[in-house]
Amino acid sequence: MKYISVLFMLMQLFSCQKESKKTSISTSNKIDFREEEIIKKQLAYGAAQYFQEAGVEMPKPEFSNDELNEVTLVASDILMKNGYKQVSDEDFKFKIKKIFNRILEMNSNNNIIYLNYFDRCSKTIIKYPNNGTDYNGTYIIKNQKMITDFYYLPELIDYEKKYPQIYDNENTESNVVYDIAILMKEAIEKQGHTVYITRSQRKTIKLSEESNFEKYLGGTATKAGAINFRSKMASTLKADYFI
Repeated sequence: MKYISVLFMLMQLFSCQKESKKTSISTSNKIDFREEEIIKKQLAYGAAQYFQEAGVEMPKPEFSNDELNEVTLVASDILMKNGYKQVSDEDFKFKIKKIFNRILEMNSNNNIIYLNYFDRCSKTIIKYPNNGTDYNGTYIIKNQKMITDFYYLPELIDYEKKYPQIYDNENTESNVVYDIAILMKEAIEKQGHTVYITRSQRKTIKLSEESNFEKYLGGTATKAGAINFRSKMASTLKADYFI
């Protein structure tokens, strides 16, 4: 798990603020079941910022508003647990204006402001992680008075400990085999062949529950039967190979 660099940046920026006698309220209660669902989604899609397409690195589709909002909650919780004290609206506006030369309207409906380091005048919110070449910026979160880059939740959360079931499912032999199958499919298709992957998604699948299994095998889940089932499915779809 990576530590977010913005933590140290913010601690330096606001370290001179007087300590408040009021206890900072943790936002952890706001990090609900969506966190777990987003982690599942991001793990299934992969943590890398790129995927291979015809031998070329292509960026992922943009992340969702839910993913961005969840990052702000998690990042805020990390900051609070590490001693960050929220500043006043006026102090926050002053710091943003001084450092980034950006004037904030704290009462506007736009809670998240994107600072585009490649185009200082742009007010478009970019929903891609920074890569230093195409995207480079940070997000100002007004209601929590903080700034943060975008991170995938598995980079911020020790999900192996917090959600052990996700970790167990993520590292099953079945999932490893599926990931390898995807790479093999891409390599074979580059040679002009058609390939059928006999699993519909990345998760553990019981052969006895697969569609049409009983039709081909009479419901007996054996290794030989599984191969026969997949072979017939590939043949039906007129694929050159099946994995």
